[in-house]
Amino acid sequence: MTWHKQSGKWQVQLQLNGQKSKHGGTFKDELDAGKRANQLCEELGIPPQNPEINAKPNEQYQKREKTSQYKGVSWNKRTRQWRVQLSCNGGNAKVYYFKDELDAAKRVNQLCEEMGIPLRNPEISAISNQQCQKKRTDITI
Repeated sequence: MTWHKQSGKWQVQLQLNGQKSKHGGTFKDELDAGKRANQLCEELGIPPQNPEINAKPNEQYQKREKTSQYKGVSWNKRTRQWRVQLSCNGGNAKVYYFKDELDAAKRVNQLCEEMGIPLRNPEISAISNQQCQKKRTDITI
């Protein structure tokens, strides 16, 4: 856990053997941050970082904004949906919104196929199950 100067809070984050880091939240109270760090250690099956602390945090940790496990997919806080944005060779970006993260990733792959570029998420296949909501660009006043 580290002190995050800008937010004025304790930030809990663990990284195991070069893997993607696991974010545990931010806390006003250092003791609660230490308790949460121990919870993360337990979830990851490693010894606690703070063995002298053995209780659950009193403060509910604040989750970080959602991030996608897929390339070309991000969480849009305003619409509360997964956003797909892809452009090729500096052309106009195509933007779509999905309720399901996997469906958004499938759409990224479909767009890659349409553009004739390598798939961004080759580990998944199939066509999106959900109808995407394309961002409107043809608004007239």
